[in-house]
Amino acid sequence: SLKPSEEDIAAYYHAHSQQFMTEEQVVVEYIELQPSDLVKNISVDSDLVEEHYQAKVDAATSGASRHTAHILLEKQDDKSHLSTMAKIQDKLKNGGDFTSLAREYSEDFATSEEGGDLGYTQPGDLPAELDSALDTLSVGEVSGPVETELGVHLVKLLAEKKAELPSRDDIEPGIRRELQRQLALELLPERIEELKDLSYNASSLESVADRLDLTLQVTEPFSRNGGDGIAGKPQVITAAFSEPVLEKGLTSEVLDLADDHVVVLSLRERIPSRLKP
Repeated sequence: SLKPSEEDIAAYYHAHSQQFMTEEQVVVEYIELQPSDLVKNISVDSDLVEEHYQAKVDAATSGASRHTAHILLEKQDDKSHLSTMAKIQDKLKNGGDFTSLAREYSEDFATSEEGGDLGYTQPGDLPAELDSALDTLSVGEVSGPVETELGVHLVKLLAEKKAELPSRDDIEPGIRRELQRQLALELLPERIEELKDLSYNASSLESVADRLDLTLQVTEPFSRNGGDGIAGKPQVITAAFSEPVLEKGLTSEVLDLADDHVVVLSLRERIPSRLKP
């Protein structure tokens, strides 16, 4: 087999040196601004935290439900429904079965065959008078007569699913973080305008970062093909190799990288293309 000599390799290397050049690279310094950068300076009013905590308690409370049954008698002009109701109550006191009595006497024909079973309901599902009566009952108890537009009821609490109220210690930190983020999002447009004003023709991004209490960061060297992290963003690559930044040493415009995430950059170091050894 033919093996090129060292002299052949050296001659080829010098004759084709353009193939062995590194790409031009830059190092840029930059300031990025997103909601998380503003959160550290935002304090949340205690009343606002309390308001959001109570909203979560109310939401959890609305998840409570009760399994109920009733016996309904329609009102009669001659008040005969009252004597029937008294008879039912007397039977219940003497050990009568609510389900059987509902099948026998209830005039809510949609539920009477089911022993008056109304299923699981949440506050507000039933007439307010029935909800109020149920509030006073323990599981297994039957109310006294309750009047509604439909007639006169006896209502029984069969079972109860209690609301699992959130522990304040568990959820308050999350509420504070969420409120801080909301406030940061509201503040962001104003801070972006400040960043634009301060960085426009700024001689140093370090002073801009100090004014806005943000961190000045520096990339690793990268070429027109991009690099790691923020140097992989097309907008950043384009800006870094643009004439104003690369040739004139100006700061870039404020670049919109994504929703609620902007960056401004300037050249720190230009590393020219060179022949690889």
